[in-house]
Amino acid sequence: MRHLGSRRLAALAVACLAAWAGCASAETGPRQVWTQLTLQARPSPRTTASLELQKRWEASFDTNRLIFRPIVLVSPRPWVNLGGGYNYQTGSLDSHPREHRVFQHLQFTIQAGRWSVQPRLRVEERIIEDVEGISVRMRLLARATRPIGQTPWAAVLSHEVQVTANETGGGPRKGLDRHRGTVGLQRRLPGGLTLETSYMLQSVARTDRDYRFDSNLFVNATKRF
Repeated sequence: MRHLGSRRLAALAVACLAAWAGCASAETGPRQVWTQLTLQARPSPRTTASLELQKRWEASFDTNRLIFRPIVLVSPRPWVNLGGGYNYQTGSLDSHPREHRVFQHLQFTIQAGRWSVQPRLRVEERIIEDVEGISVRMRLLARATRPIGQTPWAAVLSHEVQVTANETGGGPRKGLDRHRGTVGLQRRLPGGLTLETSYMLQSVARTDRDYRFDSNLFVNATKRF
């Protein structure tokens, strides 16, 4: 990864997004806006504690989903983060039942020119309302950021694959769950505040050969204390 040039890395990410967009069928999912507030503190030099509060909106501005996610990570090395957290979510729609998740998190940071690349593995144990058993899902994310000149702006690219590892009664099916690709901008502000806005193209696997494509706008504000 460290030998990839900045232009090649950006071209590869854009090509992936273009390929997903080109494969989208006439049947696409709802356009949504995802808003998130992230509060972050460092109780010790090697420990980071975060709280993510997320609200998802339908195109009609009806609430789609509410998410509460505390996370604690430790850094045994400057380029490694490991830990875990808890995720609670509920929605106003019948298709979005209440769900509790416990997850484990492993993340690395790799420098590739001016790009900072962060591969991440997250394993979730999901307890979903009206579903028999615990659904286990693996999420592999690659995220890359690059400063834009000497400005406080940065380009952001990411790609995530989610795979369900087991079958449950009435729950998610085993196998590929979804892809998420994003492209966006990030801006640092005074006072430990960072704003990020990105476009997300998501493909949700309904069967092995049938996908639904969603277009979402993601807006995140991070406050570091």
